[in-house]
Amino acid sequence: MQYSYVFSALACFIATISAQSDAGVPGPWGPNDPLITIINTAKDTRTYDVGTNSNVSATAFKTCSKCITVHAGATVKFHPGVGFIGAITAQAPATRHELDFGDPAVTWYDDDMEYSMSDSTLGPSNNMKTRDGRPGLLGEQDCLAKANAGWKTINNNPATQKALLASGYITGTIGGPLTAVKMDKQAPLPVVVFFQLTAQFNAYIGAGSVPNLPPDVTTAAADKQTHSVATGQMTITEYQ
Repeated sequence: MQYSYVFSALACFIATISAQSDAGVPGPWGPNDPLITIINTAKDTRTYDVGTNSNVSATAFKTCSKCITVHAGATVKFHPGVGFIGAITAQAPATRHELDFGDPAVTWYDDDMEYSMSDSTLGPSNNMKTRDGRPGLLGEQDCLAKANAGWKTINNNPATQKALLASGYITGTIGGPLTAVKMDKQAPLPVVVFFQLTAQFNAYIGAGSVPNLPPDVTTAAADKQTHSVATGQMTITEYQ
């Protein structure tokens, strides 16, 4: 899923947290208003940008940088406003958490690793399943562990492993463990295929990032990582 963002220095509510607090559109908030809980279990502070689609309603939270600061061990209740359509992304190499509250009865969402990846997840706050019965949680708690699990499945193909290691996006040894992984829009197709199909990352890593490539099985797999749930209560959790 991709959006068109226009970032600016618009005023925003900046949350500096000691334990738990609210951020975003000022209250009072209705019981059916969108709510995104951000839980930081990592050892360091995370600061987030909020980007909105250009056609969001006038009541939605506006685009801003450094909107939300969540200290280690803290939680923020972020109120994006009715009709919010956009993304919340940590200011570091990070997964982009994309949410669409355009329909008050249904939330569409995905974790986009097409631009970068991090140890974080997004899903409904009550752990409910998607409308088509799938587990609602997207993202990866440990990207390196997920990649290593996929790496083992191609230990019998050293030529493929060698090519992946040469890409610069996957660090490790042939037949041995990986020590680091990363992603961006310049990643070649074999890297996209490894993360999306071989390792089966629970996120959107579309082959659409590869120039001049028509829709294929990789893109189809990525598109399946867009979920919808019948709730406006969502949670982002940061790890490591």
